[in-house]
Amino acid sequence: MNATRQLQDLGQSLWLDNITRGILDDGTLERYISELSVTGLTSNPSIFDHAIKDDDWGIDSFDQWGVELGKALAQRIGGELQGSGPPAEGHDSSTTTLMRRYLQSRNGSAR
Repeated sequence: MNATRQLQDLGQSLWLDNITRGILDDGTLERYISELSVTGLTSNPSIFDHAIKDDDWGIDSFDQWGVELGKALAQRIGGELQGSGPPAEGHDSSTTTLMRRYLQSRNGSAR
């Protein structure tokens, strides 16, 4: 039995705090979980963002345009959730479904 498995058997969780795009893509994380008993991942949000950023894909979670779009969508959805009617048209299906569920639970109905 390896040392990391012994730690887990003693109740100690092994967490990885070195997330990179490479270990997500090449199977290293899966190997860490199966062979080294890694049970959790954590990272500072800004370090994590930098680690998984992939310039080839154009991923930038702190992109100001995306932040502003998120604020606008949240404001629109928030206003609709405060109302008494169903969600407005134009949302994607998952957003509409979640909004309906919230409104139904808030209003105590089981439509």
